[in-house]
Amino acid sequence: MSRIHYFGDGYLLDDAGPNRQSTWVCMYNPAPRTARLKFTFYYEEAAPTTMAYTVPAEHGQSLHLASCQEVHRNKRFGRKSRAPSPW
Repeated sequence: MSRIHYFGDGYLLDDAGPNRQSTWVCMYNPAPRTARLKFTFYYEEAAPTTMAYTVPAEHGQSLHLASCQEVHRNKRFGRKSRAPSPW
């Protein structure tokens, strides 16, 4: 298992019509302790943004990035997820 994971393609198209696009982060923490994650979002023409997220021990969660103020709308992004220990 790894402490750092990368996802190369994300996009939040803020459009009320049929072309609306969003990105989800699906996570599972198999460890017997809470995982405190740090996400860094990298954009083509903007400075990176960061956010923290917690996944309980031995649980799975899905995070809809459209609900996160830290993620820029209408910009493609890549994401780095970092945990304090492998999971």
